[in-house]
Order: sequence, then C-alpha cells, then structure tokens
Amino acid sequence: MRFKTWKLVDAEQVHPKIEQVVYTYIATDFEGQDSAHEDVSEKITLKPIDFSEAKRMAEVDEHAFWPNRLFRQVDSFEALIALPEYK
Repeated sequence: MRFKTWKLVDAEQVHPKIEQVVYTYIATDFEGQDSAHEDVSEKITLKPIDFSEAKRMAEVDEHAFWPNRLFRQVDSFEALIALPEYK
C-alpha cells in the first residue's frame, strides 16, 4: 500500500533489556496498492478490519505488538487519525 502522508504517533521500547523499539505511524491519503515483494519464506496477507475490531484486539494480550496504547486512548477512527505527532 502506498500513502502520501505518514505521521509518527508512538515509539515504544518493548523490551527492558535489549534495544527494541516499535514505531507506530498513521498513514493517510491512500495513493494505491502494489504487489507484495515477499522473501522466499514469507507469506503476507492483508486483512482489512474496522475500528471496532481494532479496539477489541487492543484489549487482548495475545496481540503483543498491536498498538494497544494508542487504541485504548481513542474512541473513534477520526480521533486515531487526529493523534498528535510523537516527539
């Protein structure tokens, strides 16, 4: 997927003993979708979900790298897009 606008909204150090930061961006202004360029052993499948499903997933611990902190602080898709840029 290609988007015109990208905004960094979170950077989280996810492991206390190693340098592992998960950066979360909000992308808007969809421009198009290209074919995936996967490595030999990869199989990437996009699964569109609505905002309520994303909120539900934020409440489940099994989604360790899901942006739980962000989804827990917003109540709508519009509020998610309006999050301030991370500094």
